[in-house]
Amino acid sequence: MTDEIIPAKEIKDILIQAWSETNSLRPRFVDLGSNETTLRIDLDRMLVPTQGKQDLVVIYPGGTMLEEPIGNWTYAHRTYFVNIDLYSIQSRQRLYNLMAEIRRILHFKMHHTPGFQRIQFKSYEETYDENLTLWVGTVEVELINSAVLMETTV
Repeated sequence: MTDEIIPAKEIKDILIQAWSETNSLRPRFVDLGSNETTLRIDLDRMLVPTQGKQDLVVIYPGGTMLEEPIGNWTYAHRTYFVNIDLYSIQSRQRLYNLMAEIRRILHFKMHHTPGFQRIQFKSYEETYDENLTLWVGTVEVELINSAVLMETTV
């Protein structure tokens, strides 16, 4: 049996490989739940302006992680959801530039990703708190495999 593909790790690898430094400086990437990270992030240590890393991209499973139909099917559609949180202490414009670069990469890699037939940029939501000098946004990504043969052998 081959290992199942982990959608959040796949998205992180795609973003790191395709990030264009000419469009936007590379942020720090974190895949929550992977072997090297925990579910707690200290933003005071991660977003230090003197280290040149003022932006953080956190990738994690979103909502329903896997959807399959109910019933006696030979083939089914599988849909995976991944969220990407963007953090910047630089500016609101920087937050939008990060989102635009992620959207560009996901559109470019839409049908050219191992393990998935389609990756789709679904939505972007910005969170605002006037008391903080921290800009936060969330990108929702959908990964789809259509008409996949169900595992029916015993």
